[in-house]
Amino acid sequence: MERKRAVATKISITDALAQLQVPQPDARLERLNIFGTVIQKADEPYPTLILDDGTGTIRVHAFDRPAWFDVLKPGTLIVAIGKPRKYGEEWYLGAEVIRPMTDSRWAEVRRRELHHIRKSPLLQTLDLIRALDTGSGVRTEEIIQKIPQGEQHVNALLEQGEIFRITPDKVKVLE
Repeated sequence: MERKRAVATKISITDALAQLQVPQPDARLERLNIFGTVIQKADEPYPTLILDDGTGTIRVHAFDRPAWFDVLKPGTLIVAIGKPRKYGEEWYLGAEVIRPMTDSRWAEVRRRELHHIRKSPLLQTLDLIRALDTGSGVRTEEIIQKIPQGEQHVNALLEQGEIFRITPDKVKVLE
C-alpha cells in the first residue's frame, strides 16, 4: 500500500508552537508551511536558519548542506516546508523545501490567508480569558466548562507564562 505525504499546513509560527505544545486529536500538525523572514543563519554544527513571521520565531534545520543554504541571507523572505521536530524543550522545523520569495507582496497574501484560518485552541482560550476577565481574573472552572480540554489549555498557558494564577482557582492574562 502506498503511503501519501501529509499536507503541509499553512500556519503562523505562534499558532504552530501553541498546537504542538498541546496536541489536538482532530488537528495533528505533521508538516508545516511557514512564510517568514530569515533573521539569522548559522553553519555549525549543521545548516540552521532562524525564521520570523511577525508572530514568533522558529529554527529551521537542514541536516545536509542543501544548495539553497548558500543563497539565503538575513532579511530574505522564504517559504519553509517541513516536519516539526522537538529537541529537548525546543521545537524546530526539519527542512524539506525552502523557497526564497522575490516579491514581498506575498507576505501580505499569507497574512490575509492566516487571518481567515481558525486560531489555535490555546489562542482561543487566551481570548476567552481576556473576554471573561472583568479585572479580578477568571475562575478556572468557568474556562473548563466553556472549552473542551480547557484544563490542559490553562496548564499549557501557565507553563508558557501567558497567564498566571492570582488565587488557586483564578487566572489572569499577563499583559
